[in-house]
Amino acid sequence: MKKQILKCSLILLIGISFVGCSVLKNNKKIENKPLIGTVWNVVKINKTEIPAIGSSPYILFSETGNYNGSTGCNKFFGTFILNKKTISMENSGATKKMCANMEIERQFLGAIKREINYYTIQVDTLVLYEKTTEVLRFVASKNPVNQE
Repeated sequence: MKKQILKCSLILLIGISFVGCSVLKNNKKIENKPLIGTVWNVVKINKTEIPAIGSSPYILFSETGNYNGSTGCNKFFGTFILNKKTISMENSGATKKMCANMEIERQFLGAIKREINYYTIQVDTLVLYEKTTEVLRFVASKNPVNQE
């Protein structure tokens, strides 16, 4: 009888150990991508998904308070100021070559010129807001080295 109780206790203890380890393994904290130094690809402009055609528009924020990126056609750049979760952006300029589809560029540059003042990052998604209105949604690039 004592052997059976000991066996059952041992089996129960081993089972609890496996469950405990798997719970600890699955509770890894998923960290948010940093705003600065991450290449952010545009996926929505004014809550409208943009089609994945050709080169995807992106933005990159630097430690120096500058940002730059591509509209999918032209390059753009500007400055920003961070204060906790608030952001102030100023659009300084862009190149002006003609491309086959200028509509996404027009929408993107129009959105980035709005008074963006707040941002959120959830894991790999960055959202820029004008007050409480979503203006631009980005996803962190899986392959930032290939961005120009």
